[in-house]
Amino acid sequence: MRSRGAPRPHAPHHGAVKHEVKLPGIVEGERRGQEAVPAGPLGARRFRVRGSPGLVEGLAAGDGLELDAAAPLGYRLLRRGGNLSVWFYCARDVRENDAEPADLRGAVEALAWSL
Repeated sequence: MRSRGAPRPHAPHHGAVKHEVKLPGIVEGERRGQEAVPAGPLGARRFRVRGSPGLVEGLAAGDGLELDAAAPLGYRLLRRGGNLSVWFYCARDVRENDAEPADLRGAVEALAWSL
């Protein structure tokens, strides 16, 4: 039996085994659910985040972490991977082809990033 937050291997379409680490989503200072974050193993309970989370604050792709149930966020950050994860909130519901996301995408791409 795996402990809570332990990595769960899954087989992707192209054959190699990948891992997910379940981390708590924190909303307004309270734990609210979990997010399965893609991660690669670094050692015992240590992982490198492979994709920036959508609910877990403070992490971006490339960061190294160690699972720690006693830590407030359920993990300890070991090192930053050099990436930045940014969330944007709109005052109203928007669709991908609306003006606001298109304007934002244009501004980010002008910085030589992709969104």
